[in-house]
Amino acid sequence: MFRKKSTESNNELRDICRIFKHIRDSVKDIEVKSLALEIMLYNAFHFQKDYNYGQSMINALKNLEVRLNKMINDNQFQKISNPAFKNDLIKTGLENVYEVKDLITLSTLVLKVIEACVLNEKEFHGLKRKYKALSDLNKDFTSSLIPENKTIISGGVFGGDQVNED
Repeated sequence: MFRKKSTESNNELRDICRIFKHIRDSVKDIEVKSLALEIMLYNAFHFQKDYNYGQSMINALKNLEVRLNKMINDNQFQKISNPAFKNDLIKTGLENVYEVKDLITLSTLVLKVIEACVLNEKEFHGLKRKYKALSDLNKDFTSSLIPENKTIISGGVFGGDQVNED
């Protein structure tokens, strides 16, 4: 399913997963499991032909934040269902609401890093693995799109909190 969705989107789903996991691995205090993160991004990613590459990634990150907020509101964040087998529950590695909120902050950081790399024509490989706390790394990246101390949605730039439930 993942491969099919990624192929339909010209690997945009695979790319956002790789970028997100690389940045997650650059932060020493986030413990979300890779499979759970891939499933969350899979569920948040909706391919639309009229979106360009960057817009698809922004929408995936926006949808991820909405879904994470829903997980917090429902108090259902320790396990996520496998899209291939709905009754198969995958442990997320998230133990409390604060860890889910850190994942929302990480999602915002991913967008800031993408923006910084695009504007400065740099590659993501410049981030060292496990080198800073999330709060410290977040301070290192500013955004012309997202105001300081805001998230992708609360910054208001990308519009409301609607999720495309395909």
